Amino acid sequence: VSAQKKKKGKQAPESGQPTREAVKVTGSQIENLYQAEYLFAEGEKLFIIEQYKKALVLFEESEKFNPKNPTTKYKIAETYQLLEQPNLGLPYIEKALELDPQNKYFYLLQADLYKQAQNLSLIHISE
Repeated sequence: VSAQKKKKGKQAPESGQPTREAVKVTGSQIENLYQAEYLFAEGEKLFIIEQYKKALVLFEESEKFNPKNPTTKYKIAETYQLLEQPNLGLPYIEKALELDPQNKYFYLLQADLYKQAQNLSLIHISE
């Protein structure tokens, strides 16, 4: 068995974790992730104190640095919901669901956004 492992080259240890050589992360990727996390955290601060428009700007900037983070997409969608712009939030929650289809909170927000969009369209029709 050990002879076979030597022939194949670098392998993951028995724990199933990749070796350092198997994971290639560049300095710029680490910097992008750091920047994305920083912007997200700053956006959360603004979100908590209900400065939704300012929070949205930071969440959208965070997404540019890490576009595959489903939580950032969720927060953008949630912010649009609170700004009563559900149609702008729907594409973000749908992308979040593509990235993390097991997250039940994403489905709940998606349903709320569809309901809010429908209610807003009914209000505009009756005016």
